[in-house]
This record gives sequence, structure tokens and C-alpha cells, in this order.
Amino acid sequence: MSARDRSAARRLFALTRTIRFRFSLWVASLVVVILATLAAAVFVSLSKKLYLSLDDSLRLSASEAVAAMNIENGRIVISDGGIEEIATVLDAKGFSLRLIDGMTGRVRAFGDLRPVSRAEEGGLLERGRSPFFSSQPDAKGALLRVFTTPIEENRRLIGVLQVARPTQSIEETLAELLLTLIVAGPVLVIIGGGGAYFLVRQALSPIDHLTKAARGITAESLSDRLPIVSTDDEVGRLASTFGEMITRLSESFRRERQFSSDLSHELRTPLAAIEMIISVTREKRRSPPEYEKALDDLGVEVGRIKKLTEEMLLLLRLGAAEPRRQESVDLSALVRGVGESLKPLARAKGLTLTARCEPSLRLRADADRLIRLLVNIVDNAIKFTEVGEVRIEAARGPGSVLLISVA
Repeated sequence: MSARDRSAARRLFALTRTIRFRFSLWVASLVVVILATLAAAVFVSLSKKLYLSLDDSLRLSASEAVAAMNIENGRIVISDGGIEEIATVLDAKGFSLRLIDGMTGRVRAFGDLRPVSRAEEGGLLERGRSPFFSSQPDAKGALLRVFTTPIEENRRLIGVLQVARPTQSIEETLAELLLTLIVAGPVLVIIGGGGAYFLVRQALSPIDHLTKAARGITAESLSDRLPIVSTDDEVGRLASTFGEMITRLSESFRRERQFSSDLSHELRTPLAAIEMIISVTREKRRSPPEYEKALDDLGVEVGRIKKLTEEMLLLLRLGAAEPRRQESVDLSALVRGVGESLKPLARAKGLTLTARCEPSLRLRADADRLIRLLVNIVDNAIKFTEVGEVRIEAARGPGSVLLISVA
């Protein structure tokens, strides 16, 4: 098998796995079942109706023939010319005739009915006490529909009359109908399956566009959006749902990137302070109180890192805004604590860090957020100040306003 044949086989196999193909196959199967059921019902109904019509015509012709006969003293009195006249009339309508006289045993037959033997005559006289229908071949082998009816006088059987007519016209009509159904059936199945494939393809084309657009969206291009489907149907709702999902994913990725950025920024300052405290402490031998002071400072920074990490991880799990905890904060102690923590960073750069604040300054705020805010501001001030001094000042302004400045 060549590469082109293998490629064509793969495409054909992929086509058979699509919803369009499966739906078309189901529709075609349903059309086959419906057409087969309908064709069988039409064929049986028409066949039954045609044969009932033939039976009615046989029964009527037999009644007319019996009515034209004279019965005297238990004998059928009919001249040869008279029965020939009856037979001629029936023959013009396509009927055959046979009269069996029960008294004389004489048989008169006209038309295509095959001859009967003496034994068959006796059987007909015995069975002919009640009217019945039968089918039998004629002299040429063609099938005839035969109606056998008794001829009675005062409830006494004196003869049997048979009227027959070929079923060839009925068989030809049914054969034409069957041929039409056989030819038209596959055509209708192909039309139904092809129409279903086309309609499903049209209905699912927006989904194909959505699929192609969704394949082009990656973690770096989550800002891209799926094409808008304006219809308020299943496809439109699916597109809207996918759009909302991508929006949520985009927001989730944005939060994760923001989390990484915030975490690295928040951890940089306390880690740098820890590094500086350790470096300064190791420059020379110090007294036990100085070592204790350095360890206390390290403990404060480590606690800040631990608390900061826990809060950031909690925010990431919740996927929500950071909860705000309002409490009474001693701003004076907070400013002095931030100043003391960041002094090693300032000294490492040859700067002087001073913290001046009025005593007993208090406000309601989130202490952890306020510490992170001051640490980031002072860290940036140290980073972008080449020489001189960095000052942190806190004072009470007009009314109940608290002023904090970093310069």
C-alpha cells in the first residue's frame, strides 16, 4: 500500500469516528427501518385489497350466472346456447366458467379452466356445499383465482358452479410496486443519509471553528477569546461556557503569576535583612547581649517570612482577595520596628536609616499589610538612594489624620 493510500485510509477512518458520520449512519438506518416497514405495509395492504377486489368480482359474476339459470324439479334446465351466452359475457370480462350438473354429471367448461377428472368432480360436488375460494393453475400453468359456489333448490345441492379469473394482472401490479420500492429505497436512504450529513455538518461547523480557535490558545495567549456565536442554542451556550472557562483560567493564571511576583518581592526584603544581620554579626566577636539582639532580629524576620508565606498560600488556595483583619495597631512601635529591621540593609549600602515618630500613635489597620507596605517602601528608598540618609517619619496631622513619610 502506497503512502497516498495509507493517508486516504487514515482520513476515511477518522471520518467514521466523527459525530457527523455516526449521526448520518443512524439516520440512514432509521430511514431503512421506516421504509422497510412502510413498504411492507403498502405491499401487504395493496395485495390484500387487490385480491379482495378480485374475490368480490368473482362472487358477483357467479351470482349473475346462477341467476340466469332455470331450475325445474331439481334439474338445471339450460340450453347450450344459453350457457354459451353467459360464458361469452363472462369471457369478455376475463372470466372462465365451469358448470357441474349434480343430477346428470355433465360438465360444461368455458375459458382457461383445466379439465377435471371424475374423482375431482365428485370432490367438488362434496366440497361445493359451501362457497369457497381457491387458487389453481390453468391449462397453460398460469395461476387462476377460482370461486366455487353451490347451486341449490330447497336447500338441496343440484350442481356446482366455478368462476375463475387469472391473477396475472395482480401479480404484475405487485411486481411493479416491489420493483419501485427496491429501486426507490436505496435512493431515499442515500438522500436521507446525505441530507443528515450535510445538516449536521452545517450545525456543527461553529463547533469546528471553536475547536480550531481553542487549539490556538495556550497559557501565554489566554487573553485570546473564542469566536462569538450569536445563536441562543446549544452551540451558542457551549461557546459561551468555553469563553467563561477560558476567562476563569486566564484569571487563575494571572493570579498565579501575580502570586509569584508578590511572593518573590515580599520575600526579598526579609531575606536580604537576614543575610545582612548574619553578615554584620559575623564581622567580629560580639558580646552575648549583641548576639541575643541579632538572634531576636533573625527571629522577627523568620516569623515575618513564615506568616507571609502562609498568607500567600492561603490566598492562592482560596483564589479570592486577601481577607482584611482590622485591629488597633501601635504605629509608633511598628515604624521603629521596621526601621530597626532594615538598618543592616542601609548600612550595607553606606546609608543611614533613621525612624522618627511621635509616641502613642495608633490606628485601626491590618498590621501585616501595613508592615509589608512600609518594608517595600523603605526597601525601594534604600535601593534608589545612592548617598545620604533615609528617614521614616510618622506624625499626627490635622484632625485624626496620621502622616507617614519616607525620604
